Amino acid sequence: MIRKTTCVLLCLSMLFSIFAAGCSNESESASAQTAPIESTQATMAPPENETLPPETETEETTPPETEPEQTEPAPEPLVLSADTLTFTAKGKAQKVTCEEFDVEDLFWSIEDTSIALVAQGSVIALAPGNTVLHVYYEDREAACQIVSEVDPEEKLPYIDPYYYHQPLLRPPVVKQEVTDYFDDVIIMGDSMTYSLYQWQNLYHGLGNVLFLVRGGVSLNSLVTGYRKFFYGGQECRPEDAIAKSGRKKLYVLMGANDVPQYGIEKSMELWDELLGNILEKTPDLEIHIESLTPVWTDAEYPGFTNDDFDAYNVILRAYAEEHGYGYVDIAPYFKDSTNGIAKDYCSDNLMHASYRGCDVWVKVLETYIAEQLEGEKS
Repeated sequence: MIRKTTCVLLCLSMLFSIFAAGCSNESESASAQTAPIESTQATMAPPENETLPPETETEETTPPETEPEQTEPAPEPLVLSADTLTFTAKGKAQKVTCEEFDVEDLFWSIEDTSIALVAQGSVIALAPGNTVLHVYYEDREAACQIVSEVDPEEKLPYIDPYYYHQPLLRPPVVKQEVTDYFDDVIIMGDSMTYSLYQWQNLYHGLGNVLFLVRGGVSLNSLVTGYRKFFYGGQECRPEDAIAKSGRKKLYVLMGANDVPQYGIEKSMELWDELLGNILEKTPDLEIHIESLTPVWTDAEYPGFTNDDFDAYNVILRAYAEEHGYGYVDIAPYFKDSTNGIAKDYCSDNLMHASYRGCDVWVKVLETYIAEQLEGEKS
């Protein structure tokens, strides 16, 4: 009985041990599954003498301040020998000089030429009143006050005509190189443009421009075929020469031989025919018309009057604008106080430009072209 009881107790003890071991294993397994996993980086200590980088924060960055545009400093003014000239007698000259330049290298201009006139720094009074003398060298300038206290009843003495034939308008200051532009340009005209052709042969200031010029040609003679241009070793009508050249820009000054003979209205009809013939052969041609320059005031040549040329230029400008052509207004730069061509800009006391006149002509062209190129960019 005792042996049987002992066996039962031993069996119960073994079962209890097995059950206790199983519970212990389940507890350890559960504990392993729920314990947090620590990051290796979080527990890694920094090396000695080294600190961890601070946490980066997103900062608003302000754009760098833009530097103001650099503007060219204003040119130094010219220094004249006098700030004011006072006159008490008509026709008595007073001289103004500039130490830096010879008088012929400067451009001289009087605001009111009915009060006073100037020729290369020599000023004379014609009538009472106040006006201003302006002196220019490229983009530098200076001014001198003119005070005329002359007696209005005083008889005007003999005045050298040279004073009356000085240009009124300062030539433009060219600020952009446009020589390459002329590689695609034709300049066409009569004997007036032939003067520019001769200037080009001497100074080569218009790059690789192509001239179609001939003395005595007119709008009428070119339309009828009575006159032609020489191109490629033979005579050609203008429309054929332009088409063969392959160039795409035409600058043309014509009409001086038409207006006196046919009048303005007929001359404009001839423009239509000439340009129509040209555009038929070269439809994408870019056309720029130039104004007629004035004639010498005392020229004894029938039909050539500045009043007619001025009226023609007004209509020519409107014609160019109506048809989408460019218009280069050269005429104002050639005028003197008599409304004729300035003496120094004329080679023959008629209408043909001197080399000095061609210098002004080229400056007007280059300034006009620079404005065209600037307009294309904007």
